[in-house]
Amino acid sequence: MEKMIIVVGDDFEQFADNNSVVTLKDFKRSTDIDTDNVSVVPGLGLSSSEFRKISNTSAIEVLQPAANTHKSELDNVMVTQPAKTSSHGYEVGFILNNARDRLLDHITGMHVSGMVLIEAARQASIACTEIEFKLTGPDSNSSFMWTGMSANFTKFAFPVPTRIQLVLKTLSTESANRKSLESHVSFFQGKTEIADM
Repeated sequence: MEKMIIVVGDDFEQFADNNSVVTLKDFKRSTDIDTDNVSVVPGLGLSSSEFRKISNTSAIEVLQPAANTHKSELDNVMVTQPAKTSSHGYEVGFILNNARDRLLDHITGMHVSGMVLIEAARQASIACTEIEFKLTGPDSNSSFMWTGMSANFTKFAFPVPTRIQLVLKTLSTESANRKSLESHVSFFQGKTEIADM
């Protein structure tokens, strides 16, 4: 079986074990990694360009940041372009750029902050809602007002590949232009659910 190495952003140095998980700077410095016999998997904390450079396996799709998250700078986008999985369901990738603040001043180097997951859930909800209700495009003038959020964290979020499952539900339609919605967002690392909101 081929060996797998996960490359994480340099901020996650405490998580890296220099065996199966390495930081980007250590990966770039390393001369003893045989990339022909090792699957290099980009983890969290990498920019889009770094992600593309180090991915050497066809099983890893290059993550495309979602365009419709109401963020003006692409580097601040934390989710990928949503893929529809059911009538009101979507799957979204979670991305984290090491070059950005990421709402943190609490960086342990071991795990991803819960506040970052909340922001990713918010961005995923906006992106999926815009797709679901066809609110994208130059003539779109959509806006969102949050009225509440409940978050449950069951495991630490580590800087490894993470996927988000999201289901939208219409609660009421007040007019043709105004709806009350609910989104249920679940974060998975491997097969394990680590948080839901």
